[in-house]
Amino acid sequence: MAKHYLVDGTNLSRGADYDPRFPAMEALRAEELIGRVARLAERLGAGAEVEIIFDGPPRPVGDAGRARVSFSYEREADELIQGKVRLARSRGAGIVVATEDGGLAGDVEAEGGRVIGRGELWRLCSG
Repeated sequence: MAKHYLVDGTNLSRGADYDPRFPAMEALRAEELIGRVARLAERLGAGAEVEIIFDGPPRPVGDAGRARVSFSYEREADELIQGKVRLARSRGAGIVVATEDGGLAGDVEAEGGRVIGRGELWRLCSG
């Protein structure tokens, strides 16, 4: 398994049926995502780095356990993810990005990273 996992938190929390009129739904989905990814990070142990990146300013998101939660502030989370992929690849590290964003996926693959979708992430989180 790779040593570094990045999760596109906003993208995976919102899903295809995202509706900005229901922010509570997005918050619940973010909480579920964080819980699942926290279990993955626990299972992978100290040898792996697992980070969930959300768009926007910091906000309370619940317990992420061994996983780190980051926020992009004024930038797009995609930019932050791309930068982290470049850095990891420049160091020769394997990196996996979980996203359903086709544009981000193409950029990650062009940099030499591996992309997985929601379904594969859920399988990894389940063990």
